[in-house]
Amino acid sequence: MAAKKPIVAAVTPQVKELLGNEERGLLYPIGDADALAKKIMMLIEDRELGKVLAEKAFEEVKKNHTWAKRIGLLFNTLYGKGLIKERGYDFP
Repeated sequence: MAAKKPIVAAVTPQVKELLGNEERGLLYPIGDADALAKKIMMLIEDRELGKVLAEKAFEEVKKNHTWAKRIGLLFNTLYGKGLIKERGYDFP
């Protein structure tokens, strides 16, 4: 996503969360080689589609998946569970 390349991925809940309903990448059922081939052919035949998907995926990463956001989520999770206070750290 951060490399601005179109993505073709097998559908899992996590992948679908990242790519949406094919807004940011193309999806195919796990184990379905024919569906994978069709998605790849779509990108070969429609270069503009690949560019649009890649740009949308890149924007998603920039907006929602920065290191600062990830560390913030981790901190909030640990703080919320009391793990930080248990070790003698106290933050407001």
